[in-house]
Amino acid sequence: MSIEWQDGGEISLKNIVKPVRVWFSGGRPGRAVKGGEGGRPSVAVLPFLGGAGDETLCDGFTEDIINGLARFRSLYVSGRYSSFAFKDSRDGIESIARKLGVTYVVEGSVRRPAERLRVTARLLDAEVGVAVWAERYDRPLTDIFDIQDEIANTIVGTLAGRIETTQTDISLRKPPASLAAYDLHLRGLSRFRAYDVRSNQDAATLFQQAIDLDPEYAQAHSFLALSSLAAEGYGAASKLTRTRSVALARKAVEMSSQDATCQRLLGQALLYDRDYDMAEHHARRAIELNPNDADCLMSMGYLLVQRGRPVDALAFMDQAVRLNPFHPLWYFIHMAAAHFSLGQYDQCVMAMRKLPDPQGWFFRLAGAYAKLGMQRDAAGEAEKVLAANPHFSVDAFMSTAILLEKEADRESLRNSLLLAGLPA
Repeated sequence: MSIEWQDGGEISLKNIVKPVRVWFSGGRPGRAVKGGEGGRPSVAVLPFLGGAGDETLCDGFTEDIINGLARFRSLYVSGRYSSFAFKDSRDGIESIARKLGVTYVVEGSVRRPAERLRVTARLLDAEVGVAVWAERYDRPLTDIFDIQDEIANTIVGTLAGRIETTQTDISLRKPPASLAAYDLHLRGLSRFRAYDVRSNQDAATLFQQAIDLDPEYAQAHSFLALSSLAAEGYGAASKLTRTRSVALARKAVEMSSQDATCQRLLGQALLYDRDYDMAEHHARRAIELNPNDADCLMSMGYLLVQRGRPVDALAFMDQAVRLNPFHPLWYFIHMAAAHFSLGQYDQCVMAMRKLPDPQGWFFRLAGAYAKLGMQRDAAGEAEKVLAANPHFSVDAFMSTAILLEKEADRESLRNSLLLAGLPA
């Protein structure tokens, strides 16, 4: 009996270091079996197209994007060999995705018109044939290799964020009975980004449920650590919660030491426990593992603010925003802290005002307005602080919640809060 086999490309499998080439027969595999274990998203980057003489440049862009995406351990990325097998292919996107066994496909082009470099890129959900994201980059053709690095890194950082957002939307539409550990994790992330205490508690519950289904799910351990801290006010969390959270985050790194997100979140847990040197060690390790992860860069910037190096902090933060222009709201909170430490109070206010509801960060708005001499606005924000916590005192707040390492930075913030009219 003759059986027709189709090349499914290379996929990553648990506990196997190198990608494995798979073959299938009997028609198209469903979405559920694509990619890696737990339903995590899978993506292939097709060779970028270009004009005559641009083949090397196009191949360089393609390889840089493949290698950059492969650093995100939450993604399963089709290997270079499999992707380049479809160079000059007449197959449609749906057919290519089926043969490679992936959910998402990246395609693009490179052109050099009149001393300029023009790169386009699109992310497609191959299952439904819809473009999830598209962008065009246009740069003067001065140093082509620097420009190639800049554009490729930006594409990688943006793609990773858009894939996560799309997958979260899909998971939120699934009935609870069908949820896998990965879906529970994504739902936890969605709740976690609502920022209020109840949402943080809900997120912690979802992360724990993900761990119950998959005890080796490293990132779920990391985010359970962070959401537990968030539910108690981050730096204001009890010593018991901080100790438990550091232990959870350490366990995640032990399970997946090459995961930049796990390293990043261990760094954050250590920061909230005031272990500044070790926090910086893990924050830097996260960036070494994945320099294209905008969240790692932003978190590094926030840590440097707490250590009294806001100029260095803003350099990391600016890079994070360039890599992920569709960044989550918490980036604005971290940038506001950097601007405040630099005395750029108007920019601090601008960043805070981009949040739908500043909630627990009214204190920073109050202090920034006070420093700007806008006493009426400062008093209004101070009233919100006291409405949320009638027993608020500046000295207690500084001793329990504030992470600033240098006394000069602490004194500057303390004076601004008193200037805003908050009780000592």
